[in-house]
Order: sequence, then C-alpha cells, then structure tokens
Amino acid sequence: MCPVNKGDDKKKKDTNKDEEECNEPKGDPEMAPVYLKRLLPVFAQTFQHTMLPSIRKASLALIRKMIHFCSEALLKEVCDSD
Repeated sequence: MCPVNKGDDKKKKDTNKDEEECNEPKGDPEMAPVYLKRLLPVFAQTFQHTMLPSIRKASLALIRKMIHFCSEALLKEVCDSD
C-alpha cells in the first residue's frame, strides 16, 4: 500500500523552512541606504524620460518598493541631498 498523506509532510517541512526564513531580514540592511541613494535618482530619471508604458511601469514599481522598505530618516536624507 502507498501512504496517503506523504506529500502533506513535505509541504509542512517547506512551510517550516519558509517561516524560519521570514524571521531574517531580506536583502542586505547595510547596503540598502547605498542602493537607495544611488538608484532612486536613476529610476526617477528613467520614469520621467521614457515614453514606453512598460518601462514607466517597471521604474515606478521599483521606486515604490524602494520607498516602501526604507526608513523615514533615510528618505528625508535622500530628499534633502538634492
């Protein structure tokens, strides 16, 4: 006979691994400010200077993600530096 719920055990192990990974911050927290300071102006310029809707949508999505995950102090610093 073959076991009925063998696949369920594997799914449970995968979800446990996902939960463990969620506890750690994604990416490199030390490099995030550097990426924000260097890439935010590039993405903003790309958004402003292109006419292609797909490029505008992609650059705006990247800007949104960068702003969503940055701290308030870092965002003020980037805005004041220009």
